[in-house]
Amino acid sequence: MNQRIPGKLPKLSLDLPFRGDRNYVTGADVFDHLERELRQSHDLSAWSLSEIVFLHKTCNNINACFDDTKPESGLLGSFRIISANRDREMRGWLIDSGSTISRVLPFDEKALLRTSYFDIEMKKARIAVPSEYTSIQAIVAGTKELCESLAPEGGKWIFGSLRLEAALSTLHGWEISLSLTRMVMNRFASIEISSDTQPIGTIQFIKEVT
Repeated sequence: MNQRIPGKLPKLSLDLPFRGDRNYVTGADVFDHLERELRQSHDLSAWSLSEIVFLHKTCNNINACFDDTKPESGLLGSFRIISANRDREMRGWLIDSGSTISRVLPFDEKALLRTSYFDIEMKKARIAVPSEYTSIQAIVAGTKELCESLAPEGGKWIFGSLRLEAALSTLHGWEISLSLTRMVMNRFASIEISSDTQPIGTIQFIKEVT
């Protein structure tokens, strides 16, 4: 599974925005911008993200690289990409570029979730993705809302990691289902993602203690 493409792979520079009143880069934007860079890359256009893990927040732009060894400085997280026929996978790293962000874009979580349904007793949610938002934005916003409803005290829930069994690009226009499978000490949550009964993956949130 972990075969590598021959030759040196390009570094991908992510030109990221801030969203709303946030002064840090959102995980959903990192995901979307990295997917976009993959599609536009001559060497990697047939590949998609299969995993992303965040270690630290940043207020700077991010570089994605495919070095064989773990970077010694500026490491913000890691990711994996998978080939179109899902028989090859490669690891990459998210690195703080040091370059500042100049764009601020609007983002209305309440509008995104306006037609969604949350069953707090059953620890489930159904998210209808509005056309002006992406699937990952809807998944992250829905997971955050579900976690905050189940365990609202003691800190802020943040996007920690995502592992995919199917490409999110296949979900455009579909309703997304979220189901909590595990919560540890009200500080770690694991949620299964599906669409039309098809398993999509697992997202994990952690509580940032304030």
